[in-house]
Amino acid sequence: EFKEIECRGCKGQCDPNKCRKGEHGSTTGSAGLCQCQSIVSCTGVLPVLYRHGFSYGNPFNLEGYTQKGEKNGDYSIQKAQSTKQCHQFLDSLSAVIDKNKQDTSKVASQNHPLTELLKQVGKLQYDIRLPWIFVLTLAWLVALLYLAFGAIWPLDWTHMRSHWLRGGAHQWEAMWYKVMTGRKGMELVEYFGRT
Repeated sequence: EFKEIECRGCKGQCDPNKCRKGEHGSTTGSAGLCQCQSIVSCTGVLPVLYRHGFSYGNPFNLEGYTQKGEKNGDYSIQKAQSTKQCHQFLDSLSAVIDKNKQDTSKVASQNHPLTELLKQVGKLQYDIRLPWIFVLTLAWLVALLYLAFGAIWPLDWTHMRSHWLRGGAHQWEAMWYKVMTGRKGMELVEYFGRT
């Protein structure tokens, strides 16, 4: 995908006719086809890196600049080395991929730093999600207990309601009966002789 970058609007002397889509980062002799000042100034590189989860570690170093005395509080930069260009990045990337293809044994893949990184990312995700798994489980348990209590309680399988009613309970039941049916309802009940 790095070779599919189109050099348009780059800073420097990059000629879009020489650095075509599908040939970006390729070399002719010792020089690369992409003639951008550096990989940082090439406009198509950063979106490709972002798409795969990468970014520039230190763009100043890629541009060839270094800081003189950051330990002393001096943060001025100076151009000390040559810039890193697209063909150099592609060569480094190809070397890493070729080395990874050579290390196909299981032991080498287990000791690979990327494998360890992915394990740590998985562990981090598990550690972040574990408390919420407990919270959701507890919430569902409370909801199910509430529903079960609502379904079982009217059955009075504990025989507790019969002990709540004390003397004069029939009066309370009659009052609730009147409240629930209303005045007209009571008249109908009395008319049909159900009092």
